[in-house]
Amino acid sequence: GVDVRFMVLDQFNDRIGNLTKGGSSKLIEVMKADLYKLIIIDTQARAFGGASQFDPEEVVSVLSPLQQTAIEMDATILFVDHMPKLTGQNKDIIADLYGSVAKVGVADTLMGLYRDRGQSGATLSVLGREVIEFDLNLNIDWDTGTWSAETPLTDLAFTANRFFVLEAIEEVLDASVAEIADMTDRNKGSISRDLRDLQYQGLVLEQKQGRKTLYQLSQKGREVYQNWEQQHEKSLRV
Repeated sequence: GVDVRFMVLDQFNDRIGNLTKGGSSKLIEVMKADLYKLIIIDTQARAFGGASQFDPEEVVSVLSPLQQTAIEMDATILFVDHMPKLTGQNKDIIADLYGSVAKVGVADTLMGLYRDRGQSGATLSVLGREVIEFDLNLNIDWDTGTWSAETPLTDLAFTANRFFVLEAIEEVLDASVAEIADMTDRNKGSISRDLRDLQYQGLVLEQKQGRKTLYQLSQKGREVYQNWEQQHEKSLRV
């Protein structure tokens, strides 16, 4: 019952054309005329005409107007892209992206699907301006060609560093990134990444006080921390 329209490559070339040669403006005209809420372009390389995606100026000149139009129309433009072979050892979406890194500067969200050849399981890594960075474990149904999540969200790996962050927040109560960094003897960038993960897991709450951003433990976060603390004390006694 959903109004979905498909445009194969020949039709795309006739109606839109290479995005780096005026096609971007034509695509915007189509979006505004037909009021699309979701446009999926598969693949970006073909829509760009190959080598153009390696030119930072070309990439920005094409993607920036599309992104701005999507924001104005409350719509999504999703580009399907490829990653180079032998990619994914560390699941770094930015480093693994094919073509010019200028794509990263324009995109609001990046999603990387990592799967070992022949395996039904995969990891979807998500990174964006307005989303918390996270990994989601997926499985594919080969009969239907559809992916499904193993759980609503994968459990974060509760490393010692993350627990030390919880410990610092529990001690200070309303803790800033700088205070947590000082107490744990780590840099603020690493602390910020851990805080994003802990917030996404519902263990840490953020609140604004003027220009300051302060962090508190949620009830769940306090329970997790106390449980870890008990296990830590028990291991010391042993």
